[in-house]
Amino acid sequence: MSRLCASFQLDTQMNLLPAVSWTEGEESEEEEDSDNSGGDCGFDDCFEDDIWMRSYEDGEDFEDDGVADSDEDSGGDGDGFEVDICKDDSFNWRLYSEIKTREDTTVNDFLTGICNLIADCGDGRNELKDYQKKMIRTLVRCFAVFKVYVHSYSSPNILVLCEYLKENFALTELLWYRNFDELALGTIGHVLQTSQRLVGLHLRTDLNSTSLTPALQSNRTLTHLNLQYARVRISGAKALGEVLESNRTLTHINLHANRILHIGAEALAKGLQSNNVLKHLDLSCNWIGDRGAVALAHVLESNHTLTYLDAGNYAETMEGIPDFFRPSSDFDDVRSEYIGESGALAIAHALQSNCSLTYLDLQGNNVNDSAAAALGRALQSNYTLTHFYLRSMLIPTKVHFGNSGAVAFAKALQSSGTQLTRLDLRNTSINSSVAIALAEGLKSNHSLERLDLSGNKIEFSGAVALAKALKSNRALTHLQLHLNHIGDSGATEFAKTLPYNDTLTFLDLRWNRIGKLGILNLQQINPRTSCTVKWA
Repeated sequence: MSRLCASFQLDTQMNLLPAVSWTEGEESEEEEDSDNSGGDCGFDDCFEDDIWMRSYEDGEDFEDDGVADSDEDSGGDGDGFEVDICKDDSFNWRLYSEIKTREDTTVNDFLTGICNLIADCGDGRNELKDYQKKMIRTLVRCFAVFKVYVHSYSSPNILVLCEYLKENFALTELLWYRNFDELALGTIGHVLQTSQRLVGLHLRTDLNSTSLTPALQSNRTLTHLNLQYARVRISGAKALGEVLESNRTLTHINLHANRILHIGAEALAKGLQSNNVLKHLDLSCNWIGDRGAVALAHVLESNHTLTYLDAGNYAETMEGIPDFFRPSSDFDDVRSEYIGESGALAIAHALQSNCSLTYLDLQGNNVNDSAAAALGRALQSNYTLTHFYLRSMLIPTKVHFGNSGAVAFAKALQSSGTQLTRLDLRNTSINSSVAIALAEGLKSNHSLERLDLSGNKIEFSGAVALAKALKSNRALTHLQLHLNHIGDSGATEFAKTLPYNDTLTFLDLRWNRIGKLGILNLQQINPRTSCTVKWA
């Protein structure tokens, strides 16, 4: 190591890295000892092609059935696990980016090792020597990593890595999960202002500062910004609102669990008024309340680019943010604000004229029957929305779906122009009369593929109506009735109907007080249908 350091101090030409060629197979000693034909650093010419990287577009090809294989294949002897049939991971761009593949791990471990070597060449002070910087520039020329994870580095290591990031113009994605200090601010700001290829930035750290605003405003490459658990809060949301007013590249923003409240939502809405680029906005678990929902609704009335909006609240997530993401007292002064009737009514009004939104998540809010009815009426004339989530996350439920809401949604399902494919009404106080109304809409519906009615109060009469609707429905593939009260009679009605339906592939009837008679009838039809039925 001392000879390596001395060689750089004396400006001697020397390869910093060994000859390495990455392929899909395991690296062999024979490959490392072979002659090199690629560049002055000994890398194969196809090095860039050999490193497999998952792009954001790969998510569009992700095969998602919403049902875990181990659960769906278990047949009638259910194992008690809930099945989220309406979940659609093809919308979760963050998921594909944060999954660390074997190739990602290999590349980042190698980079970390080299950074450690360069750091060890120093004198222990909190600054890099000129010869270390020269080593880093050589490292970048030899080994330009496209996707870099930054976790817990000691001070000498992080200095080397930050310098590497500043010099690496091949960087396309940066995932920074380390403390956000002055060094981090300077590094990320420099990357944002100078990079010509950076498209993804993930900051899961304390971002209560707005110091990145100028860099974000001047950046012309970033498309995906993930600030989940970043403690953005109101000040950060206001800064992002200013960024949106002038930014013309950001298409995806994730602000999950930052508690920006209605003030932050209003600031973002103001920025969106002049923005015609953003497509995906995740504001879940931020307690934006009615005032925040109203502000967003006004934007939806005129915005023609936003396709995804998540304003849901997941109670278990809000209370369970890990301590290493934030101090336990960080949000103790924040009062929980759900979207209630006035906010839901404003969104319903916006849906009547909006022609771009395809995904809307309002789960975990306080939506009553009047608001549900308004949303249902809006869906009757909305021909773009495909995914709608209204489930409640709490017991007793905060969502009350009554007869007015049921009638409105039934008419929406009967609409010839509806594009709705997934409807999540889990734990929304639905009783048999509501289920009967929804079943009437299902009879002639041609678009809905997945319907979740679990955790409700549907009894025999509601089950009969839903089962009979399956005789004429040729669109529904997944029906979730987990945790209702259909009993033996309801199960028997489904057993009679399923042989006449060749479209439904998954039916969950677990926890429905089904006795021996109902199970016997279901067992008799199971071999004669392609539908996986769960009843235990």
